[in-house]
Amino acid sequence: MAKQTDPHRAVEQTDLQIVERAIADHEKFQANLFTLQRILKEIGVLDIAVVRRDYGAERGRRDAMREQAETAQQQLRALEKQIADKRRELVETEATIKDKIREAQLFDASCENLRNLLRAA
Repeated sequence: MAKQTDPHRAVEQTDLQIVERAIADHEKFQANLFTLQRILKEIGVLDIAVVRRDYGAERGRRDAMREQAETAQQQLRALEKQIADKRRELVETEATIKDKIREAQLFDASCENLRNLLRAA
């Protein structure tokens, strides 16, 4: 069974809180309405065709920027690949230089041995 309320019951604190909340909510809503009214007065009548044209232009600019970003991203990837190739090339060149230095040292040592043998003979 549904609870029946007494139409002559006393006003309680919760009833007052409900009314106070409703007033506060109404004040916020009314402030938003005044703000909206002020904005609409300042903007004036909206020209939908102009808004659509401006929106289309902005989309075009966004698409152009997106293309530029993609091109820049591709260039960046190409540069990163070149850097990696050059680093690999540098490591290989350094290894070759070390090998050549070792060979030169061995050759120098062999020459020194030959000189010593020639002096001794």
